[in-house]
Amino acid sequence: MSIDVDGNDYWIFEAIECVSPRIVIIEYNSLFGKDLKISVPYDENFARAEKHFSGLYYGASISALADLAEKKGYCLVGSNTAGCNLFFVKKEFVGNIKTFSPQEAYIGSKFRQSRDENGNLTFLNHCDGLKLIQDMEVVNVADNKKVKISSLNI
Repeated sequence: MSIDVDGNDYWIFEAIECVSPRIVIIEYNSLFGKDLKISVPYDENFARAEKHFSGLYYGASISALADLAEKKGYCLVGSNTAGCNLFFVKKEFVGNIKTFSPQEAYIGSKFRQSRDENGNLTFLNHCDGLKLIQDMEVVNVADNKKVKISSLNI
């Protein structure tokens, strides 16, 4: 199963109960770092380009997704080299496959997709991209509290 909806990925994965695939591939937002368990708040009408002009405000952190996956019976077996997708395998099928902590699997995104207010690509680096969305709120999925990105130590 692959989840890549540019926004509510965490909340969709959390809600899925009708299937239990052996492998799950899910997009993460590397701007959110490797340690905090955070996601954009759920919004049934989430549209990445409408939430923030930069297109950088979406999804969840690697730690939030890895924690949720573990609760659902999955192990983190890696991430892609571009720094945007995570790969999970159902625990009973892991066998000899190496597993990783979020900190070990984390790869900062290798692509630059930020946009300015006119929709033009700006190619911002990681630090500048994070500064651009610092006033946006995320949910700490551990306690379900909303906080501004600027208040976090990312």
